[in-house]
Amino acid sequence: PVAAVAQQPHGHRVTYTIAGADEGAEGAIRLAVRDLGLDGSVTLTGHLPPEGVHELLAGADVFLLPSLSEGASGATMQAMATGLPVVVTDVGGMREVVQDGVHGRVVPSRDPQALAAAVAELLSADVRRTIGANALDEARSRFDDEALIDRHVDVYRELVRSARAPSPARPVSPAPAPDLHDLVSVVVIAHDAADTIDDQIGRAS
Repeated sequence: PVAAVAQQPHGHRVTYTIAGADEGAEGAIRLAVRDLGLDGSVTLTGHLPPEGVHELLAGADVFLLPSLSEGASGATMQAMATGLPVVVTDVGGMREVVQDGVHGRVVPSRDPQALAAAVAELLSADVRRTIGANALDEARSRFDDEALIDRHVDVYRELVRSARAPSPARPVSPAPAPDLHDLVSVVVIAHDAADTIDDQIGRAS
């Protein structure tokens, strides 16, 4: 995922939050982030409890799962249930979960350029809104207990409302000139991070 971050489009502000990396993989990712000069764009959370994952997804715009192997990913379904467009790699059963171009993008594994291009396609808020709605509909249709999804959605919406609630008044600095697009937040689940990081850096160099 780090090599894909290095190829993000110019003129857009995109932040990446990498969740779920184990201790060994996290060290490799931190070194890659430093070497590629991406400290201002990438945050690592380490392991998160379920409520932490919920909160992270609620504040995100795009979900990215760059796996080398995967079944029918529960993490991807969880992201779709929040109304997030998803970017996944074409491994295992992912095409059974995500329809390319409808719920997000399905791209080849070990291809940072393809990952970066897929994220770039989702920088438009209108595109994200449409594809996210498709993803939510698909998640609903795959759960026997639709009320369970409704409860998840209610939790995420409440988290979003809380995150957007006005904070106590404080001096406001003049806003910078709007020469960049709105900030886009991408959540990355760090499956196979230890196996992919060296491969991705090599492809980016």
